[in-house]
Amino acid sequence: MRYSTISPLFLFLAFFLFSGTGHAAETGTVRDRDGNSYPTVTIGSGSEFLRPQVWMKKNLNVAHYRNGDPIIHAATADEWQRCNMEQKGAWCYYENDESNGEVYGKLYNWYAVNDPRGIAPEGWHIPSDQEWITLERHLGMNLLEGLDRGYRGAKTGVGGKLKQATVQYWASPNTGATDESGFTALPGGYRFNYGTFLNEGFVAYFWTTTEIGSRSAFSRCLLSSHNVVSRYNNSKSYGFSVRCVKD
Repeated sequence: MRYSTISPLFLFLAFFLFSGTGHAAETGTVRDRDGNSYPTVTIGSGSEFLRPQVWMKKNLNVAHYRNGDPIIHAATADEWQRCNMEQKGAWCYYENDESNGEVYGKLYNWYAVNDPRGIAPEGWHIPSDQEWITLERHLGMNLLEGLDRGYRGAKTGVGGKLKQATVQYWASPNTGATDESGFTALPGGYRFNYGTFLNEGFVAYFWTTTEIGSRSAFSRCLLSSHNVVSRYNNSKSYGFSVRCVKD
């Protein structure tokens, strides 16, 4: 009688290269330090090699650290630049319009994301670059592509699976948007390190906690004109949106 065996090398490669097709289920809500409520979603692929993740479905909108200390509200360009020069955490609304905050949440520099006082709700944290790669793998990207820089996930439409599937906020054509993941990304634009605002309606930028040297950190970018997701390092002085993932 013959017995088939699976080589250790195959198992090793399967563990690192396996990608799922993605499934999502809303799982409840979480509140931040200021009492803002966020719906949450569990995103998984059914793979035994990838642990499901629980994400917020909306961008963070908190103005205080977890201990109650205020995060600096840097409305003017001078205030934004000063916080970045002093490496202090700061937030703002896109174009300093509070109504944008109701839709897109706040924009934060990386120093707020990295502050040891924490801006995520208790039991949650800002995702690392690796946790973003896991999310992308749940949606069909393999590990080798996940480790690439620049635009990735075109063949499997990973960027489209993360975007809200309408043109209510996204500029037309919002290419490939299905929101299959339930992540429901919105195009909150970003703030340049000098304090100017750019590309609301066209891009969504999200911070990770993973540094690349002393001046930059990994981020993710989604675009209205593509179904890709970009992985690149940007200046810590930029203002990006923030999503949280459960511990």
